[in-house]
Amino acid sequence: MTDPLVAGLAKLPSFAGVSFRALRAGEAPPPAAGAVVAVMPSTSNPDCAFGAAGVRTVVVLLNRTARDVSALSPVPAAGEVVTLPGAALRTVGAFEFPGRPVDFLVIEEIATADAPDPSWPTSMDAIVHLLSGLVPAPPPAGVDVGRYAGPMPVVAAPRGEPPARR
Repeated sequence: MTDPLVAGLAKLPSFAGVSFRALRAGEAPPPAAGAVVAVMPSTSNPDCAFGAAGVRTVVVLLNRTARDVSALSPVPAAGEVVTLPGAALRTVGAFEFPGRPVDFLVIEEIATADAPDPSWPTSMDAIVHLLSGLVPAPPPAGVDVGRYAGPMPVVAAPRGEPPARR
């Protein structure tokens, strides 16, 4: 049985762009390869991820089938994006920049036949360049930045198998 919320979100156009989610000190990163098991909010506005208290790692999500729900949000400037259950993810890199208070973990959504072409950089050099240019600023007023922080609802793919899409 499909959750009505997930079914409704799935009707929105795909978002094949970059979004961000924060992990606080002590929060484990998601498995290197896995599947999303619950609707997972992130933000296309990096300031909302940087603004969460205690951030140690900013997860950079290279989305293919997420949904941009910012128009439905009470604070559209937050740029809310949701990844739907069943999305298959894999870690493609982790980066530290000297003098930066946070590390970056880059996670790519694994392409499916119906996924749109991404609007994010496809080379690792271009991704590093994108990340090196991010300068934290205060998030927009009224944004609950904690919404875009915390452990990610991702379960590990069975060893030796790619994550299955639902």
